[in-house]
Amino acid sequence: MIMYPAIFTEDDGGYCVTFPDLEGCITEGDNLKHAAAMAAEALGGYIASLYERKIKIPEPSSLNAVKVNSDSEHVVIICSNADKYFDKPKSVKKTLSIPKWLDEIAERQHINFSSVLQEALKTQLNL
Repeated sequence: MIMYPAIFTEDDGGYCVTFPDLEGCITEGDNLKHAAAMAAEALGGYIASLYERKIKIPEPSSLNAVKVNSDSEHVVIICSNADKYFDKPKSVKKTLSIPKWLDEIAERQHINFSSVLQEALKTQLNL
C-alpha cells in the first residue's frame, strides 16, 4: 500500500487532484468520490511507472508539510495498491539467513516467509 498527500481543488463542481511530491501526476473527477477514486488510480499507475523506468520513487511529504493556496484547496492522503499496476511480475528465488530460534518460532506459527518478506520490502520502499 502506498500513501501520498494530494491537493484537491474545487473547480466548477468537480475536483482537480495534484500530488505535490509527484511531478505531473494530475487527475480530476466530477465529484469528491470520483476524484478520490481517480486519484488512487493515478497514484498507483504513476508509482508503477517510476519503478519500471528505474526512477527513484520520492518520499511522501507529511500531511502538515503540504500547503494550499486558497479556500478551494484541501489536502488529503490518498492510498493505492500499486501491485495491480505492475506487469505480471516473475518471482525470483532469494537465499537468506535468519536465526534458528526465529525460524523455529515462525514455523510453529505457520508463517509464510515469502509473504512476510514481500510486505516488509514494500513497506521499506514505500510501495
